[in-house]
Amino acid sequence: MPFSLSKSRSHCQARQSRISCKENKSTYVGNNPTGCKVKLYHIDGEIITEGLRCDYLLLEEEHLNAIFIELKGTQLEHAIRQLENTDKAIEGELRNYAKFYRVVLSGYRGPEADKIVVKKFKRTCHNRLIIKERIIEECINTL
Repeated sequence: MPFSLSKSRSHCQARQSRISCKENKSTYVGNNPTGCKVKLYHIDGEIITEGLRCDYLLLEEEHLNAIFIELKGTQLEHAIRQLENTDKAIEGELRNYAKFYRVVLSGYRGPEADKIVVKKFKRTCHNRLIIKERIIEECINTL
């Protein structure tokens, strides 16, 4: 089933300088110091209501960066599958975007990072995956 971002509401102001999302004791912060045009979509439950899906999608529209965000408890392998499924579901709308993937875990289990699913996804996404515990804060203009 195709999904439309253009008909969905952004959860941030058009040129917001600091965009944050928080769930499950995990936080993502995207800093936008140059004031580029941005959109934050709440994917899980708003845009995609069935199946595996990530929590948020942050679009930085001047450099065409798409950041898939999963805020998770401790299940890294499940988070990777959510990112993959969301990417596939809306890939047609992001043809010109560079894609980046972020997983913020509230509690990190080291051995899961070595699982085949995680390693395969890192190769598939050209190492554009960052996994951290509790918080990821980054400048979204210079990815």
